[in-house]
Amino acid sequence: MHKAISIIQFKLEKSLSDRNPNFKLDDRLLLDKVNYSNGTIELNGSVHKLRDNVFPTVDPEHPFQLIQDEINVLNQLKRSFLNCDLLQSHIKYMFTIGQMYTIYNNNLLFHGCIPLNEKGELQSFKVDGKYYKGIGLFNVLDQKIRSAYLNRYSPNNAEKDYFVYLWQGKKSPLFGKSSMKTFERYFIEDKTVHKEIENAYFSLREDETILRNIYNEFEINFETSKIINGHVPTDISRGDSPIKANGRIYTIDGGMSKQYKAKIDIGGYTLVSDSYKLFLISHDRFNSKEELIEQEQDIISLVQAEEMNENRLYIYNTNKGLRVQNRIFDLYKLLDAYRKGMIKENKEK
Repeated sequence: MHKAISIIQFKLEKSLSDRNPNFKLDDRLLLDKVNYSNGTIELNGSVHKLRDNVFPTVDPEHPFQLIQDEINVLNQLKRSFLNCDLLQSHIKYMFTIGQMYTIYNNNLLFHGCIPLNEKGELQSFKVDGKYYKGIGLFNVLDQKIRSAYLNRYSPNNAEKDYFVYLWQGKKSPLFGKSSMKTFERYFIEDKTVHKEIENAYFSLREDETILRNIYNEFEINFETSKIINGHVPTDISRGDSPIKANGRIYTIDGGMSKQYKAKIDIGGYTLVSDSYKLFLISHDRFNSKEELIEQEQDIISLVQAEEMNENRLYIYNTNKGLRVQNRIFDLYKLLDAYRKGMIKENKEK
């Protein structure tokens, strides 16, 4: 079943790539590169034997053409997704409170990367005929997927393609790699073709000049603000450090997913911020809540970093404090308008 739906994915990527040449996903179109008679595929001048050469739903003459059974499966999946109340409520919640990035208490939080080229310059991506980079790229992609979601029942929803681009596009801030090697990992034994090259951001983000440019782009303070970064797991038990760039970057992905259990010993991080300090805690893995309780184990294994605030933070230094202050200002304006006779008292309230 997994194989069947993957082949459907590979077929659909062809039409998506044709609709969006600016996505530059041509390198993912591999079904037409397969030699179905001998079970091999040629990639970058090298021929590789496939683990599996049984493709009953692929026509070698028209490898990207969906068969009727696949179309039926897709239609059923679409109906199931669009009419699942629980799923729709979850997605609505994400779009209500979430966004591509956020600046909270003067710290920049995002999942993947700030797309950079090898020189450390912000990478540009073309959307609707105009190039965007840095904060502008985050904002336009946020707008595109919100439009896609709000118009999800429309048959002519062109923005929906951006969900796929965010998942595997070369300049996607959420993906952060040059190419997604899904086909290669499934069908080719040679692990050298599995490697997904990370965006230059991950190797250059500790360079102070480049980091300053990122801080300036998002208008945060280089001396006091932090970048809270996810996406690439760090394993402190094998020598990796989640604190980078002299304490300016906190990489909070500790590999808590079960898929990383064989590679990473810890079970993730918790980032804690209060008025006195900012600190990062790593956690031991556990099999179940019941086992933890019965064996009286503690999932907190080690405080990885602790940075004291030189000047204690107060509510008015935070996003929450700013919202409270704005409400106070509004109340003063309301009171002033009442005293000037511009509005009258509402007796009913």
